Amino acid sequence: MGINDIFFSVLPRLKTYQFNIYNSWGDHLFATGDQSISWNGYYKNRLCQSDVYIYKIRVIFLNNSEENYIGLVTLV
Repeated sequence: MGINDIFFSVLPRLKTYQFNIYNSWGDHLFATGDQSISWNGYYKNRLCQSDVYIYKIRVIFLNNSEENYIGLVTLV
């Protein structure tokens, strides 16, 4: 593995966590509810093409506050 071969979040004190990756057509490529699992750029055991992908992260913190994070990640 090289540098930056995986994509993940670092958010402290979580009660629930949901992390999803989508392509630009809205196809759902990756999902996990476990913060220790990262996305490695693969979908159905094949490396995705170099492109920009959308991530969505929904969390509920221990204090019961909820946050939604949406952004872009570039796979090269």
